[in-house]
Amino acid sequence: MADGAGGGLRDLRTASLKLKTYPKIFVLPDGRVASVGTEQLTRYLNTSGTGSWSSGPKRKIGNRNYGCAVMYEPGKVMMTGGAPTNSTAPVASAEVIDFTASTPAWRLIDSMRYPRKHANSTILPDGTVLVTGGSNTVAFNDAAGAILAAELWNPVTERWTTMASAQVPRIYHSTALLLPDGRVLSAGGGRPKAKNGGQHNTNVEIFQPPYLFNSSGQLAARPNVTSAPASASLGGSIQVKTPEAANIAKVTLLRLASVTHTFNMNQRFVRLTNFTRGAGTLTVSIPNDRNRLLPGFYLLFVLNSAGVPSVGRVLNILTA
Repeated sequence: MADGAGGGLRDLRTASLKLKTYPKIFVLPDGRVASVGTEQLTRYLNTSGTGSWSSGPKRKIGNRNYGCAVMYEPGKVMMTGGAPTNSTAPVASAEVIDFTASTPAWRLIDSMRYPRKHANSTILPDGTVLVTGGSNTVAFNDAAGAILAAELWNPVTERWTTMASAQVPRIYHSTALLLPDGRVLSAGGGRPKAKNGGQHNTNVEIFQPPYLFNSSGQLAARPNVTSAPASASLGGSIQVKTPEAANIAKVTLLRLASVTHTFNMNQRFVRLTNFTRGAGTLTVSIPNDRNRLLPGFYLLFVLNSAGVPSVGRVLNILTA
C-alpha cells in the first residue's frame, strides 16, 4: 500500500486475503479500509504496521455479483443490485450502512424499480446517486434483459425515482462517469458483445440530470465560477469567485472518476459545509482530515438555492 506519511510503499505482509475480483473497497473516516462486496461479509483492513484483516457485519442480501457500491457521504455506503450467484437472476434491492455509527449494521432501504447487474452508479454534485444500465437476466451478458431506464436515488428520503431511458444497452464492460458540466457520460458495454442482439458499442450517451432544468423544462440558470484555485491544502481555505455568491447554498467536492466492472473506485463525495459569502467571493474551509477528504484531484461545485450546480473546477487536494 501507499504510505501517505512517508510518501513511499509499505508491504502489508500479514494482511493477505483472497477476495473476489473487483472488490468494492472504501477508506473509512477512522482510517481503516472496508471491503463491502462482492461477498456478503464486510471486512476491515487495518493498515497499521504490517496490516491485519477483521470481520464486520454481514449485508442483508448475500453475494452481489456485479452489483454497484458508492460511498455517498464519508463513512456511509450504499450497495445495489447484483446477482447472488452466477446462475441466479439479479436483484433490485438496495442496502446502506453507516460506518461512523457505534455499531455499524446493514439495513435494507427502498429497492430500485429494476433488478440489474453490470450497471454503474454515479454520485452527482448534489449528493444524489444515478444508476444506469445493466441487465436483469440470469445469463452473464444478455441484451435481451437490458435495462434502459436510469434511476436516481435521494440519500435524504432513501427513495428511487425512474429517469429517462437510454437508447443503447450498457451491460458488461460499460462505464459511466460525471462530467465537469454536471452531466453523466454513459459508454461502452459491448466488449464482448452481449447475447441476443448486443453490439460492440464504441458510442456514448449523455444523461442530463433534473437539476439542469427549471420547472418549465428549460435549462436552468447556473451559478458561474469565474475563478478558483488549482490546489488546496488540508486544513486551509480557498477563495472561489462567483457573481452569485449571495445565493450559493452548497459547496461540494467529487473525486475524479476511475470506473471498471460496475465500480468507480476513485469516486468520493465530500460536502464543504464551512464557507462564508462575500461580495462576489466564497471563502471555503478545507477539512483537515485526510481520511474523510483523501488527497487527490476533485471537481469543485457550487450549487445555488435551487440546487443547480456550477460547472465543476478541478481542485487538487494536497497533504500539506
